[in-house]
Amino acid sequence: MVLAVLVALEQGFNRNDHEELMDQIVQEGGLEYATEVVIALQAIRFDWNYDAHLITFTPDNKQPGYLSRFASVEMRLRKHLSLANDDVWQRCADKLIAALGNIPAWHQPLVALLLPEKQDVSHEIARRLCGQKGLYALEWLKLTAADEQVLAELGKYPFVRVSRTARAGI
Repeated sequence: MVLAVLVALEQGFNRNDHEELMDQIVQEGGLEYATEVVIALQAIRFDWNYDAHLITFTPDNKQPGYLSRFASVEMRLRKHLSLANDDVWQRCADKLIAALGNIPAWHQPLVALLLPEKQDVSHEIARRLCGQKGLYALEWLKLTAADEQVLAELGKYPFVRVSRTARAGI
């Protein structure tokens, strides 16, 4: 948890320039440890008060804004998972799947993005969360789902900005 807080601090408001931080975590602690850091990061919210020079950490109980994306440090874990041997990959996948019950709903699609090989995870998340209003991150599941019924349900969700230059509408 401590390293997850430090990662959150390092990112600040710029969530898109920290791939090398994940590389360092994997190098120093291993892929399973890096997976645990990403899981812990999903439960942390921080607010900056520049005037008071104050940073407040709280449990993440508020969905990010419509234009927010998953952080590059989180997404970089996918690269490392794709390079892992089968045993390590499976242990990391098991950790991510087991953590779903403790990850806020708006962060759960990240697990599907990290494990695109396991479409059943994407389908399970979609079936459980579709119908809830305002969960912008469900749009991401369109990238990993294959089930026609799931895709039809996800099709009811609006476009969301998934990159700086493009909008998703898969």
